[in-house]
Amino acid sequence: MLTHEGKLYLQRRPENWGSHAGVINLFGGHVEAGETAEQGVIRELNEETGARIAPEDLVFIDAVTEGMTQHAEIVHIYFWQDKAKTITGCHEAEPVTFDTVDAALAHPKIVPYAAGAL
Repeated sequence: MLTHEGKLYLQRRPENWGSHAGVINLFGGHVEAGETAEQGVIRELNEETGARIAPEDLVFIDAVTEGMTQHAEIVHIYFWQDKAKTITGCHEAEPVTFDTVDAALAHPKIVPYAAGAL
């Protein structure tokens, strides 16, 4: 996700998340019954950041397994830029912004599939 200013917008998990404490990750979550992956990402980004996303503004990047958590679930990765300034915050974790992809990749606690998406 990019902000309207062109900064990478990610989230840092709280320090009480056990083995995932302090990791830098993408926004998202589980697809609910009856949803497509696209509908799920639009809902999740709205819940987690307040973003209002039109389906045509999403760009599909990849689908990967979530090896970090030892689940066999598929993680669908999309790109979106908040050109209309709809992000209202980071409602489930701490917001983290980076000026460049290299700066984000240099963070020692970036989640592997997030780094792959970048």
